[in-house]
Amino acid sequence: MKRQTQHGTQFRSVADAMRALDLTDAEVAKIIGCDRSRITRIRGGEKFACLRTPLRISRTLRVPIENLADT
Repeated sequence: MKRQTQHGTQFRSVADAMRALDLTDAEVAKIIGCDRSRITRIRGGEKFACLRTPLRISRTLRVPIENLADT
């Protein structure tokens, strides 16, 4: 689910981070500047066409970018 790093808590997946941080798809979308349906599709396992969205998700939710493929 999560692990402690020198920079704070790091979550294993987008879903784990959203649960722990009590965030909805709409809230995450607003924070990173994309459509809510995009977050829903990403949590469902959709692959990324570009790196901008996964980088924003990784930074915002503290999920290693390499783990986003396993969400």
